[in-house]
Amino acid sequence: MSHRPKLANFISIKWKYLIAFSLLLFIVNFGLAWQASLSLKQQFLQYQQKNSEQSRQQLFGLLNSSYDLLVQTAYTVQHSFNIDQGNIKKQTLNETSLEIIDTHHIEAIHLFTKDNLDISNKNTLIPPDYKKQVLKVIESEHSYSDIFCDQHCSLYSMVPILQPDRTTAVLFLSKSVAELLENFFRISGNDIALVNSEMNKIFALSHSQQISPLLKQVMLNKTINRHHLEVAWEGKSFNLEFFNYPETPKPFQFVIVTDITDNLQAIEQSSRDSMLYGLLGLLSSMLVLLYLMAKPVSRILFLSKHLPLLASMQHDKFKAEFQSHRKQSLISDELDRLELTSIELAEQLQASEKDLIWQAEHDALTGLKNRHRFRQDFEQILNNAIRFQHEGALLYFDLDQFKDVNDTSGHTTGDILIKLVAEQVQKTIRNTEVFAR
Repeated sequence: MSHRPKLANFISIKWKYLIAFSLLLFIVNFGLAWQASLSLKQQFLQYQQKNSEQSRQQLFGLLNSSYDLLVQTAYTVQHSFNIDQGNIKKQTLNETSLEIIDTHHIEAIHLFTKDNLDISNKNTLIPPDYKKQVLKVIESEHSYSDIFCDQHCSLYSMVPILQPDRTTAVLFLSKSVAELLENFFRISGNDIALVNSEMNKIFALSHSQQISPLLKQVMLNKTINRHHLEVAWEGKSFNLEFFNYPETPKPFQFVIVTDITDNLQAIEQSSRDSMLYGLLGLLSSMLVLLYLMAKPVSRILFLSKHLPLLASMQHDKFKAEFQSHRKQSLISDELDRLELTSIELAEQLQASEKDLIWQAEHDALTGLKNRHRFRQDFEQILNNAIRFQHEGALLYFDLDQFKDVNDTSGHTTGDILIKLVAEQVQKTIRNTEVFAR
């Protein structure tokens, strides 16, 4: 007796395909979300680079404008004093020059000649090497502008006063760098500071309360890259750009501080949204796939449940169950073919079974019932006769001299003779009577 093999660790095919399909979609969605995040970060980096370059150009433009303003102011006020006076005091300037100086927030103004390079007010902030610069301007007859930092930082310009034959004096004007930083903040919206990278000192900045603690912390760190830096500070993210103005001494650096918190949060939010939409798409796809596979899997289960009916020779029941369960559709698929093949198989098995049963109960030569079937029918007839008090008869006959026919004419002729006799006897009996060989 054969035993049906047991299925170990059974998992429905729909769950197998669902898991495989879900894993594939998850990898695709995660890859797309990751690629989108990288793309956003790359775009933001390009935006930062562009914004950094734009901020530099804006600052350089403001610096050049400030220097030009100092030079123009010097040319404007130089006619309001006598060069021979030496050092200039505001009291010696006319009303127009004073108005111009106040309007442009000029901090200091000095007149130097080749023979008089001293200043009367020792507390006046002026570059320590101013004498060398004055002589250079007199010799070159070109103005010179730069930044000077001591207690605070100032923009200054040295402008040659040209006479018909030679340069006789140099006019020195300076103004605070704070106005430059405020103008930069107003134009770009970014904070800016002027620092000494060697002394780790902050000389000027646009909003001291907001960025001073951040810059002090950064300046104390000797290992950081003093060119481009992203810093997290008090729950916010800042981008710091360090650079020198071409004419600014190397220790002094401008630092542009940009609050990039909103930008990074937008990138993170976009990445989370992409992942969320991907997961929602994955869940939707899983539900759709589960719905699409539910019916085919149920048909397969129905088939596997009813196939054992064929083994128990319940072909008619098998066909009836399939006919009632199966629905006609305009488009067929593999399962439809499988169901039709199963029905055809049932019909073929039923026909083969009938043929086998007939062969088991009938004589192969004459087609008459054989001894086995005759015993079954005889027992039934005998039981009915006893039960219902019927009478009956059992006739047994043989063919005389049949051996002589086989010996003289062959077995084939003998078989023909048996068949003829069987046909003649079959014609004489009634339907209720049994004739067997």
